[in-house]
Amino acid sequence: MMLLRPLATLCFLLFAIAILAQPVNDDCVNAINLPDVTSWCSQPFEFTNEASTPSAVANPTCFPNNQTVNDVWFSFVAEATAVNISVTGATSVTTGGTLRNPQYALYSGDCNSLTAIGCASDAMNDNFVQSFAGPLTIGETYFIRVSARNAFRGTFKLCVNNYNEV
Repeated sequence: MMLLRPLATLCFLLFAIAILAQPVNDDCVNAINLPDVTSWCSQPFEFTNEASTPSAVANPTCFPNNQTVNDVWFSFVAEATAVNISVTGATSVTTGGTLRNPQYALYSGDCNSLTAIGCASDAMNDNFVQSFAGPLTIGETYFIRVSARNAFRGTFKLCVNNYNEV
C-alpha cells in the first residue's frame, strides 16, 4: 500500500510533464510531413500549438508585427501547382478546435532559407482562415507555419488541398 502512493505520484508527474511538453513540430526542421494533400483534412482538435515557442523565422507580412507567434510547422511535397489551405479553430458552426484567431503562412525553400508565398491571418475574430497560393513547383517541399494572433494557443483542424488550376 505504501508503494502505491509514490508510484501514483510519479505517474501523475510524468503525465503532467508530457502534457506541458513542446509539440514535436515546434520548429521548421521538425515539421510534420503531410504525405497526401489532395483534399486532405486532419481531424478536429488533432493539432495544437499549446506549449509551442516562437520561431527564429521572421514574421510574414500578414502576421501582426507586435505580437508573439507561438507556431507549429507542417510540410508537404507539391503534387500539383496550386494549394488551398485552411485552419479552423473555435468556430461556432464547424468546430475544428479551441484556437482563436488562427493564422498561417506558406513557405518555399528550406528551413534555413524560407520565402513566404502565402499568408492568412484572422483579424475578424472568425477563428478560421483560408487562402489560396500558387504557382507551386511539383516535387518541391513547402512548409506551413500555423499560429494565432494575440499569442493565443489551442487545438485546430488543418486542411490542405493541392490541385491543378483549370
